[in-house]
Amino acid sequence: MKAIIIFIFLFTNLFSQNKFDYFDMELEIKGRENHGDVKCDTLYYLKNIDENTINETIKALNKYSRFKLKKGNGYLKITQNEKKYLISELEKLNHFEWDDNLFNKSKAVQIKDFNKVFHITNNLKNEEQIKMCSMIYTFSKPIYFRNNELCLILYQENHSAEEAFINFNVYKVSDTHIPTEEYASIFFIYKH
Repeated sequence: MKAIIIFIFLFTNLFSQNKFDYFDMELEIKGRENHGDVKCDTLYYLKNIDENTINETIKALNKYSRFKLKKGNGYLKITQNEKKYLISELEKLNHFEWDDNLFNKSKAVQIKDFNKVFHITNNLKNEEQIKMCSMIYTFSKPIYFRNNELCLILYQENHSAEEAFINFNVYKVSDTHIPTEEYASIFFIYKH
């Protein structure tokens, strides 16, 4: 899975939601450029999260209190207060939109624009460039909880209008408040 690096300001209490400062996708752009002669002119990202993805994640949180850890045999246990908080923050994401041109060489798109984007990227000069540049990313603001030791983030890659890799994962957070390690998955789906 692609590395996600998130920079934020410090939080003041257990359930505070910090203003989202910066989400660095430059690493993603550079990572895609390290494949032969591939040069992706534009990184496309979805302006807002699909409501169904948020609703499915809320259903999972309502249904389960334990989520399998990415490593080992243990589980992440979510308390009732954490559930309420996470669900209320997820519901806020239904109304959140990212700014246009959030990153260098990037463009925000709506779901209705997927086919237009893939028409452009599927006409690139070679298969490798098509494979590396034909993606639309979706990501959420991080939702920090448990004294800012964990956060919930959506990361999604659409490889076509019909094919998507979607997950809402809990990440461990470093001392510098950057999500560093996938800890547990709350919702995961691969659509094709």
